[in-house]
Amino acid sequence: MVNTAFRTRADQLRLIDEPVRLLDKWRPPSRALLLRQGNHGELRELCHQQLNRRGRLNLWNGRQEKALLYLALSHYYRGEYGESRRWLAQIQEIRPYDTNARYLAADIARVQGQLHEAWSQLEILVPRTRRPKTWLYMAQLVDSREALERLRNNYRRASASDSVPPFHPAIAQYLATGHQRAGDYAKAFELWRQVITHTAKRPKPGRTNTSIATAFRTGGAAVALKDINRVLRSNGTKPFLVSGTLLGCVREARLLAHDNDIDIGLMGDTDEQAISRILSVSGHFHLLPRRAGDCLRVKHLNGIAIDVFLHYEDGKGVWHGGTKARWYNSPFGLIERPFLGERFWIPDPPERYLEENYGHNWCTPVVNFDSTLDTPNAEIRSQEELIIHAYKKLNGALLQNDDGSVTRYRELLMNLNQPDPLFMHR
Repeated sequence: MVNTAFRTRADQLRLIDEPVRLLDKWRPPSRALLLRQGNHGELRELCHQQLNRRGRLNLWNGRQEKALLYLALSHYYRGEYGESRRWLAQIQEIRPYDTNARYLAADIARVQGQLHEAWSQLEILVPRTRRPKTWLYMAQLVDSREALERLRNNYRRASASDSVPPFHPAIAQYLATGHQRAGDYAKAFELWRQVITHTAKRPKPGRTNTSIATAFRTGGAAVALKDINRVLRSNGTKPFLVSGTLLGCVREARLLAHDNDIDIGLMGDTDEQAISRILSVSGHFHLLPRRAGDCLRVKHLNGIAIDVFLHYEDGKGVWHGGTKARWYNSPFGLIERPFLGERFWIPDPPERYLEENYGHNWCTPVVNFDSTLDTPNAEIRSQEELIIHAYKKLNGALLQNDDGSVTRYRELLMNLNQPDPLFMHR
């Protein structure tokens, strides 16, 4: 056996950057690994083998229950929703309140536009689970004042059954998301102030070395980027790199280690519904709930988030954007460039696009760059959404013990006529 205790830091980062190759050498692939790889054939074969080892009465065995869930997940990622529901029904027959099965069933209903069914799947869990994730799923279903009231009623029901604590910071953030989606910004702001007060009272965390986690995330991001590029190009579209993903390609010839997601562009004449269908049956991507009509949000099997921005042309230039901001660029064409061992479309010329997005000093790395506040080509579309953005950033800065960012976002909030969010903590 190889003694891993004497590996250098560089060796450790290389190992983490190539998790699939190494895990295959060390042990047979697990269900989770096969799913992350998008290897649905082997995953389904393994699950069926596990299901056939014992009779139907022994499905209480945890391994077999997991096999049912992974079969349901595999069919979900291939857009085979009927088959996914069939395997989920078997889990729910055994364990009616299995949270993972209910979450997946709710996701299937949401993607198919069956919002009432999605609510029903989650409401079964309300008095029976303390998992905060239930409230994330519910909040993401809110699309009206009526839906917000449904969320609030369920929270009151959970409080009465003691399935939620008097205050939980994650649940408070999810409830704030529900209010935000319904346009009730005043309540969303209030909930965020409660979260920040709670965060500020925690002992300051020490700064930790996250280089290994960063290397793993960057490796996963490369896989996700290659997969979405391959899937979209094979279906006749021209996805191109934008924002931080383009910056990493041009400036550093690699993905930015401190980035949080992948940014892809498509021209506005692209059939958005067709893109959603292509991604939902590809076996690699999960369609996330959305609010902005100009950005398709997806997540790769390995957990990497991807924003797909549609680019439109008007009298001021070519713009893309979301709920809080719109970014303008000069009209551009597309050229191909090798990146990460494959070929990608990028704006032509890329230097002009990057200068418009990041300023004249775009070649100089800035770790705490804020794409909403620091981009010279940004146009704020909603002050309320900007306030939510500032609250989220302030909370993140407090968690990271980043005093400079704490000061920045605290002052921004007060300039936006919000009360000092840290005043009550003094």
